[in-house]
Amino acid sequence: MEDESRSKKLKELLKGSQSSGATAPGKPQDIGQAQFDQVLSKYPLIVIDFWAQRCQPCRMMAPLMDQLAAEYQSKVFFGKVNTDENIDLANKLGIRNIPAFRIFKNSQLVDKAEGIVPKAQFKSMIDKHL
Repeated sequence: MEDESRSKKLKELLKGSQSSGATAPGKPQDIGQAQFDQVLSKYPLIVIDFWAQRCQPCRMMAPLMDQLAAEYQSKVFFGKVNTDENIDLANKLGIRNIPAFRIFKNSQLVDKAEGIVPKAQFKSMIDKHL
C-alpha cells in the first residue's frame, strides 16, 4: 500500500516534468526500481542515496540529504532508494556498502561516494556537475 502511494506521488511529480530540465523538488523522493529509469530521463542532474532503515550511518546522512535537497531545489533531483526493498537495482548499480551515493548527469553515472560524506565534500561533488 505504501509503495502504491509513493509510486503515485512520484508519477504525478514526473508527469509535470519536462525531459529538457525538470524542476527538482526541495526534498528527497523515495524511488524504486519501477521509477528509476523515469527519474533518470526526466532530470538532468540526480543524486541517489542508497540506504536501509537498519543502517545507522544511513540515518546519520538523511538530514544532510534533506538540507542539500532544499539548497539545490529546482537544480538537482535527490532520490532515496531503500536497498532492502530494491535489491535488484542496488545490485545492478554495484552497490555493495551503504550508505552509497550516486550522481547522474544526463542519465550517465558521473560521480559516487560511500559512507559518511562531509557536507562541503558533497557540495563540491555536486557543484562540479552543475
